[in-house]
Amino acid sequence: QELAVEQQTLNDERVQIETDLQLIRPKVQAAQDRRQQLQEERHELQRNRQKVDADWQALQLRQQKLEMHLEHSANSLQRAAQFLDESLQNWQTLIASRDSYQQQLPTLQATLQTIKAKRDEQQDLLAALSILKEEYNEQQSALDTLQTTLQDQQESNAKQATELALSESKLNDAKDSVQSALDEYHYILSKSSKQALKAAPPQISVSSLLTDFITHKRRVRPEKIAELQAEQASLEQQISKIGAVNLAAVAELAEVNERLEPLAQQTEDIAASMQTLTDAIASIDETTKTLFMQTLESVNGELSKLFAKVFGGGQASLTLDLQDMPTDTQSDISADKSEHWRAGLTLMAQPKGKRNSRLAVLSGGEKTLTALSLIFAIFKQHPAPFCVLDEVDAPLDDANVARFTSLIHELADDLQFIFISHNKLSMQIADELKGITMPSAGVSTLVSVSLDEAEKYIES
Repeated sequence: QELAVEQQTLNDERVQIETDLQLIRPKVQAAQDRRQQLQEERHELQRNRQKVDADWQALQLRQQKLEMHLEHSANSLQRAAQFLDESLQNWQTLIASRDSYQQQLPTLQATLQTIKAKRDEQQDLLAALSILKEEYNEQQSALDTLQTTLQDQQESNAKQATELALSESKLNDAKDSVQSALDEYHYILSKSSKQALKAAPPQISVSSLLTDFITHKRRVRPEKIAELQAEQASLEQQISKIGAVNLAAVAELAEVNERLEPLAQQTEDIAASMQTLTDAIASIDETTKTLFMQTLESVNGELSKLFAKVFGGGQASLTLDLQDMPTDTQSDISADKSEHWRAGLTLMAQPKGKRNSRLAVLSGGEKTLTALSLIFAIFKQHPAPFCVLDEVDAPLDDANVARFTSLIHELADDLQFIFISHNKLSMQIADELKGITMPSAGVSTLVSVSLDEAEKYIES
């Protein structure tokens, strides 16, 4: 009976427990569901927290990047402001120079026009003077010829007149001699004759002798007459060729001389101006020669230093090439050593362990490094705020790229370099990288990376 009671009690307790279990099971299921929901919310919160942490770190990195960019921008702005001030000063100087030149330009143009007009007038007058001189010379030559001919003719006439006078004198003497002989003959004849003559004796006179000379054709030789006629025809022909004599030639010559005097004075002024310009050109040449030789010496010094640093030794120099001259000036230059600076330049390079030779026999990398050494040596004479290099490391191997980057490192203290490159070794020395990417077709995006900031971010 006690067992039955105890069994009944246990059954009642079991029923009660089952009833309680039926009541608790929904609550447990709800608690489990709530637990699952809370776990999911916790995971979501953890993900959100991780996202917030990542965003916070990104914001910190962006803040650091912006601060460094701001500092870099401030430095760049300061350098730009300094460069702007210098540019403004240079601009003002250039404007002042331009204004001065513009003020002088009208005067110079007017002077040039005046000189051109005077030169044209002088050339016209010189041409007219040359023509007049030629005409005057021709007329003077013709006049001289005519005067010579006239003088010869006068001498011939005088000679003929002299001969005629002598002939007349001889003829008169002959007349007197013949008349005396005839008178003496008649006297002797009348004295010796004893008979009287019925008719008068014939009278022999000079006229009868001339009549006899003409009757018997005792005349001047035909050869002499032909010679005189030919000479007369020649003189008449020469006189016809000379034409009319310009009697106003003397007055025209005086007028031309009067116009020539101011032109001669202008010519002297132009010659003096040309001499002044020649002296100025000589002074400019002397100054240019001095500056060129000084610059060449300075460039050679810097070239030797940079070449030795890049190649670890060796030497390079720019030398004057007297053969690289125009053929018409080589003799003058060889004779005058002061004109050697006008010769061409030859770049001689001798890397360490090689012979001194021209640039053409070096390898591609050696040529590039030698050319860079020369460019930077010249660049140091007149430095600028920045220098742009475009693919200068393309023909270089890794060893020569290392030499190139060491040269850039050395010069970067005084100069900002902007260079375009696809070489990884060259990119490693940069402070900031900028690249162009195309995330979508037709859309280009600029990507900037500061290597110093990236290094700090990696270290943190």
